[in-house]
Amino acid sequence: MSSRAPDAVSGGPLEQDRDERVGTGGAAPPRGSRRSRHSRSSLSMIRLFDLSPDLLGAASPDGYFTLLNAAWQRVLGWTLDELMARPFLAFVHPDDVEETTAEISKLAAHGGVAHYGFENRYRTRTGDYRRIEWTIVPDIDTAYFVAKDVSDKRAAEAQRDRAAQMMRTVIESVADGLWVTDARGRLILMNHAGIRLLGYDSPDEVLGRNPHTVFHHRHEDGTPYPIDQCPLADVGPTGRRVHVGEDTFWRRDGVPVPVSYSSAPIATAEGAGSVVAFHDITLVQTERARLRAQVAEAEWFDEIRQAMIENRLELFEQPIVDLSSGRTYKHELLLRLRSRQGAVVEPRLFLPAAEKYGLIEEIDRWVITQAITLAASGRRVAFNVSAESIGKAGILMHIEDELARTGAEPGLLTLEVTETAVMDDLEEGKRFADRLVSLGCSFALDDFGTGYGSLTYLRQLPITYVKIDAQFVQGLTTDPSDRALVEAIVHIAQSLGKRTIAEGVEDEPTLRLLRDLGVELAQGYHLGRPAPSS
Repeated sequence: MSSRAPDAVSGGPLEQDRDERVGTGGAAPPRGSRRSRHSRSSLSMIRLFDLSPDLLGAASPDGYFTLLNAAWQRVLGWTLDELMARPFLAFVHPDDVEETTAEISKLAAHGGVAHYGFENRYRTRTGDYRRIEWTIVPDIDTAYFVAKDVSDKRAAEAQRDRAAQMMRTVIESVADGLWVTDARGRLILMNHAGIRLLGYDSPDEVLGRNPHTVFHHRHEDGTPYPIDQCPLADVGPTGRRVHVGEDTFWRRDGVPVPVSYSSAPIATAEGAGSVVAFHDITLVQTERARLRAQVAEAEWFDEIRQAMIENRLELFEQPIVDLSSGRTYKHELLLRLRSRQGAVVEPRLFLPAAEKYGLIEEIDRWVITQAITLAASGRRVAFNVSAESIGKAGILMHIEDELARTGAEPGLLTLEVTETAVMDDLEEGKRFADRLVSLGCSFALDDFGTGYGSLTYLRQLPITYVKIDAQFVQGLTTDPSDRALVEAIVHIAQSLGKRTIAEGVEDEPTLRLLRDLGVELAQGYHLGRPAPSS
């Protein structure tokens, strides 16, 4: 476009309604236009113009926008007045100015011919750039255009191109293992990919040896694999091709490698030998396991939903015993699911699916209701909620509502949480715990000693009970380091006014030692196995 001083552009009704649309969020008026009264159909056209997701408008030969719709402000962040107050080249990326100027010259040289597909980058109000694709139709003294923001599309295309290039590089740089045997079954060739896969430094370490005796002599479970049962041994003598989708080779260091392989006869100087191509299928097995896990999770999702509908969720309880008196102090409530066949399903099998598919909060609410109902009957109970529910206002409100509904004594309730449940947002976890304690409930830190932030949580959270993890308790009588650790935990807890609960007590000697170390409460199979709640 030529350079000249800005003057009025007459472009029809969409360009004449400046006074009616300035400051209303509608399309910016043409520069220099005057207020005029429009028909109802013209106003409708203006609304449609501004509602378009495309970037619509017009430009004058002097290099200014004369008409823009509201989409420009949504995409670039500038007001329409700002965009029209400066030459449009002022918003173009410096690297694109020369090409843009050349495209403008082409438009001038081919007047009246529409121009498609030109792209350049426009600066946004925040300083970054959006890629714009143009369709321009020049008129006598105005260029009309429809433009699209293709930034995300181009970024996605670039990402796909990079991924495709990476995949090509990987494919070109990775080769399957390959070996050749002679008529007597001895290795006469192995490629470097095969050498690396099987953990050798040089082909010289395996050449002249029978491949079966070197790295195919055992099954996956470690039992012997006789050579007369090996399908590879018959390929040369019989001339039959072999393909095995899943087998095991053994590396030099004794590590098994899952492989698939194919073998075919090959003529050698001494007679018929064989060639074997083999491939590490570790990733295939991993992906297969992942897909199986996904299927299992989906099946658990359906099972959990039906169990909730059919009232097949259950609470088991395990006694927590006061070591000074030998009496049951309270019960920990443990979630279980009853299958349609009557089998008891532990939470480790179904809770991951509940967490993944958004059922966990509903389960937590059910557990809370059952726990508070038991407390309302005068029983002292401890219960768990998931990490996803810690800090949620809805869970706190549910606890408050159930306390009010049942009239349960809050002091009979203990909420147990693990370090992982509060580690993502300690402040949120603290607010949650503070509110529970203010209601009169108590708070227990479960699995103490297994994480990195144990002492931090002990200091910052309003904890009443510290639960010593079973992994330290079960080795207490045989491992001096476990004894020292438990002794230290008891000392720290007592110095901070916290009570200790030992988990996983399996025998009487452990129980006596815990009592000697000053542990106050304990639970485990020696004291009572989990049983359906009464």
